[in-house]
Amino acid sequence: FNFNRAGFTQNTFGFFNGRPAVYDDKIYFGSVSGQFNALKLDGEVLWESNVGLQGTPLLLSNSIFFVSDTNNLIRLNKRNGTLIWSKKLGSKNDLRNYFSPILIGSKIWIASSEGKLSSFELSTGDEVDQIIVRSGFAGAPIYYSGRILLYTNSGELVAFE
Repeated sequence: FNFNRAGFTQNTFGFFNGRPAVYDDKIYFGSVSGQFNALKLDGEVLWESNVGLQGTPLLLSNSIFFVSDTNNLIRLNKRNGTLIWSKKLGSKNDLRNYFSPILIGSKIWIASSEGKLSSFELSTGDEVDQIIVRSGFAGAPIYYSGRILLYTNSGELVAFE
């Protein structure tokens, strides 16, 4: 990793966060210090982007969606790593956690530790839906059998249709 954000840190266990995504013999992954990469399976670097990653990227068609290290919802071009759009979720030094995005229907869904579940339009990144749960969420949403499932900071499992 060649890029670093001077003066910006996060409380994590090391430089990497989440799981790499593998698709079509390519590995996509990032760091919390300001870099996202695409590699061939043999380790050859295909491209690098100076956007960091929280959680696990979501690969859809020719796009990569993820929450950045500076709390933005990011859409990169999967072929070359160029930024398609970026939408602010919170301030860059925000202490909230934003969990890995998932696709449900034609929307990206993201949960936060403050208890906000939001959906975003794929092509523009515009926010569509917002649900607030006071106890906050403790992880990424799960979609199962027509419901969005989340567990809360107070130990409850909640479901939305």
